[in-house]
Amino acid sequence: MQSYARDGNLSVRFYVLDKDADDLNFSMWYGSAKSAKTTLVATDINLDSDMCVADMNAVMGNYCTWDWNISGVSDGNHFVTIEVNDGTASDSNSTEFSAGILIDNTAPTTTSDANSGWQARDANVSFTCTDGRGCASTGVRIDTDATSATSYNAWITGNAADLNAYFSTDGNWAIDFNSTDATGNVGTTNKKYVLIDKTSPSVAISSPSSGQSQYSQTVTLEYSGSDATSGISKYYVKVDSGSWIDNGTSTSYSFTAQSATSHTYYVKAVDAAGNESSSDSTTITVLVQEEDDDDGTVYQGGGGGGGYSGLPAYPGEYEEGCVAKGFSCTAGKTCCEGLECIAGTCAEITCMTDSDCPEGQQCTNGKCVKQFDSKIVRVDSPVKKGDVFDFTYLVKNPLGSGVDVEIVYWFEKDGIKVLEGSEIIFVEAGQEKEVMSSIPLKQGMLGDYKFIVEVRYNGQSTRASNDIEIATEVPLKLDISISRLPPKIKQEPTTLTLAIGSNIDDRIRVRLNQVVMKGNEVVWSHSQYLSLQAAKRFEQEFPALEPGEYTWVITVASGDVVEKITRTIVVEGQPELPEPTIEEILDTTAARFAFVGVLLVIAAIISWHNIVIVRVLQPRHRVRKRVKRLYVVVFIIAVITLFGFAAYAMSAALNWAIYSLLKGELDVLGELANDPYLKVVIEVIKGRIGEIARLLGFF
Repeated sequence: MQSYARDGNLSVRFYVLDKDADDLNFSMWYGSAKSAKTTLVATDINLDSDMCVADMNAVMGNYCTWDWNISGVSDGNHFVTIEVNDGTASDSNSTEFSAGILIDNTAPTTTSDANSGWQARDANVSFTCTDGRGCASTGVRIDTDATSATSYNAWITGNAADLNAYFSTDGNWAIDFNSTDATGNVGTTNKKYVLIDKTSPSVAISSPSSGQSQYSQTVTLEYSGSDATSGISKYYVKVDSGSWIDNGTSTSYSFTAQSATSHTYYVKAVDAAGNESSSDSTTITVLVQEEDDDDGTVYQGGGGGGGYSGLPAYPGEYEEGCVAKGFSCTAGKTCCEGLECIAGTCAEITCMTDSDCPEGQQCTNGKCVKQFDSKIVRVDSPVKKGDVFDFTYLVKNPLGSGVDVEIVYWFEKDGIKVLEGSEIIFVEAGQEKEVMSSIPLKQGMLGDYKFIVEVRYNGQSTRASNDIEIATEVPLKLDISISRLPPKIKQEPTTLTLAIGSNIDDRIRVRLNQVVMKGNEVVWSHSQYLSLQAAKRFEQEFPALEPGEYTWVITVASGDVVEKITRTIVVEGQPELPEPTIEEILDTTAARFAFVGVLLVIAAIISWHNIVIVRVLQPRHRVRKRVKRLYVVVFIIAVITLFGFAAYAMSAALNWAIYSLLKGELDVLGELANDPYLKVVIEVIKGRIGEIARLLGFF
């Protein structure tokens, strides 16, 4: 007899021997103790050929089998009692025996510790099997599709305590799991969804536009948000430094009773996983309204200066009223002539479509505004299935102030978005900002896709795209890019930004070689080894190069894979002074030496003056001979030097020296500084400054 049984019939097999060869019948009971006939299972069943192997009267002995349906029998240990009788008086009327069996019809249960909702962190799911008789094994299969659809891997079987499922990528991941007990009962297959969203949502205000003014004290904020995975669960709004207001999932909120001043309004979004977006803001000026004392009509005022436009601010109550610039035009109100209702406010319009705007501008809310420029600098392609996709993009801000812009990027296949991400970046006024970013690929993505990067700001957008190949296996590919190489660089040490990248996630070792050549001559070179994972950007310094055109050759290699690019560098020299004419040289020389000549004349007069004073005005004063001799020598030197400089000014050598001065050739000036004539003039001037002052006072 079987020691345990499950799922339906239990085959009870027993041996029968009857010497009289009579027809035999049997009955069967079960109970909680041996020989206990608690529950009758079968009564007076004839042991025919369907139940027994050969001799149904069991003269020689026979094995018989009875299929017992145990589906209604409770689990546990039971004793079965079988009684066989032949109905004759000469023999014992009946014979019975008892045997114990274990019945287990209950399947095991399997549970997991997976969260029931979205979470903003990785998930490591473990499993537990429970069964009264013991678990034999647990099976798990894991979804490979991050969307709500499912695509399972093969079943993994093992001890429940040793199994786990780890998830680190955003998505909706399904898990199937069940267990088998020692009896062979298989439990129900359970399904759990592991919901992971570690990416923050984005939000943008669509109305009113920042910088707008209005007379209404009610400011209605309209906005929209997006979240690629778990979805936005709630928006919060506030004004100025006030507290955040829970606005549920509504995409508009009206702030009432706003004071007449400038206010800043904010909105932020929270997704179902609890990730919070950066806040978007808009600044609005609320103006005062003035009232006409005659009929109570509210007119448009200009703040503190009075003055009326003569147009009612709320025309719904007046037959001929219209809404002027800056007023709310909701609820069927009509804007005055020349205005259009844009984003809930009457405003002037300069365009209706983009074709009405100059090149490089876009029609946004009735006005032509400069477009942001975007460009994809590098991408991983081909990229391996399931890898992290790395890319670099450039954004140019045409505005006169720094702003936050939203960057949205996605993959398309046959016009359908299959993977999307976004981020908020700050771009300075006029800045060309290069940003390196990445996004994990879904496991199911394979083949050719279009990758798009879109820049969004204040209702306008611009985009760039690249074709991307995703394959099961991809060869290593290296790439090199240079950020914003100017058409010309100055003749001074220069720093340029260089980026290298690979299309695989693994860290690799690469060798970077750089050579700068002028013609066939190498003027600068640099070689280094780098550890590269995905992409790396760094600044390369160059020494000052002589003016001319150079070739910059950049090579990066890893094993047999080599990538090489060539760029042209133009170095501009220092600006040269214009060649002076002969008339300019002579004019400059004459002017300079006329000044020196005047100083020499003054020196001669002072010397002569001192000689006269000594001789005439002070005849009794005894002066030493060497003092007299000094004055005479100074006078003679001054006169001779005056004529000498006049002749020297006409010489070509002096003209060339002054011309060299204009060109900055200081070595020639050094030679001029050693000229004996110039030294004499300098000494005379230094020694006689006091005498000149007294002479002017004397006259």
